Amino acid sequence: MAPWVFQAKKADWLPDLPRKSPTIRDYQMSTAQLAQYNQMEKQFLVEIEEGYVTVDVAIAKYEKLAQIQTGFVYDSEGYVHELVRPSENPRLKLLQQILDEEVEGKVCVVYRHRPVFELLLKALAKYDPAWIRGRMAPEDVEEQKARFNGDSHCRIILLQAEASKYGHTLLGGEAEIDKCRTMIFFENSYSADTRDQVEDRIHRRGQTGEYVSYIDLSASPLDRRVTKALQQKDKLYKSVFGKLKSAAPA
Repeated sequence: MAPWVFQAKKADWLPDLPRKSPTIRDYQMSTAQLAQYNQMEKQFLVEIEEGYVTVDVAIAKYEKLAQIQTGFVYDSEGYVHELVRPSENPRLKLLQQILDEEVEGKVCVVYRHRPVFELLLKALAKYDPAWIRGRMAPEDVEEQKARFNGDSHCRIILLQAEASKYGHTLLGGEAEIDKCRTMIFFENSYSADTRDQVEDRIHRRGQTGEYVSYIDLSASPLDRRVTKALQQKDKLYKSVFGKLKSAAPA
């Protein structure tokens, strides 16, 4: 194919883009969350050590642990169970602290699940959030992007990871106070491709400054290992769990 195609790398074509600066912020789960998390994690790790799970099943089980950290969990029939009231949700409190006290300008907040969207939309109402989520009409997506990029009262946009990873420019406005150089992952996708693409919504042509900041929230050593693997674009399963005795390859 060489005579007809060439490889265009982002680093070569946009060498002046700010560097990416990832950060992990730790917090402690509530008593109820921690009890359920520890019980599920113990059972999960025993299954892994004994080699009873495949890669896909292991990642699915980890997603359950991640749900607990955000304050809810789906049961086997798909019903949502709230584990902690929003006013007492430690993860949400940390997010609000970061927004109120630590970052300037506009912010993208990444999530995955519908209950989390509803939680964030209500809890962050004072920021007049915009949003992009699944099954939106194209014109509605454009309206929400225009609000975020052009309306100084709209400080936050809520991004459902899978629905937001392609084709969106979310750099905020022209004024320095309205620029967007921060992305907070309230929830993570477990796809390195999705992670990379979502990050690039604020790391693209037109971005200015010395760096763009990516903040992950973590409440357990396992979650921290997953986050580091995603930040470094490693193969998630091997980085977090190592080799299994009788599982499918990662």
